[in-house]
Amino acid sequence: NNIYGNEICQVLENLKNSSERTAYILMDKIQPVPVQNYLLRPGAPLKLNSCLSEVGAFGAYV
Repeated sequence: NNIYGNEICQVLENLKNSSERTAYILMDKIQPVPVQNYLLRPGAPLKLNSCLSEVGAFGAYV
């Protein structure tokens, strides 16, 4: 369950006296930088597009 923005305070306040609150982990939201990369899809031409990489995957030439 992902909770963002102002909803974080509401959820934690509702769980104030609950042992369930210890199951939550607070993290910074990742703000990836868009990069230009080629998208290759079956039956479609190669297309240069702005992409976001969530896991650090690298593009490759085939």
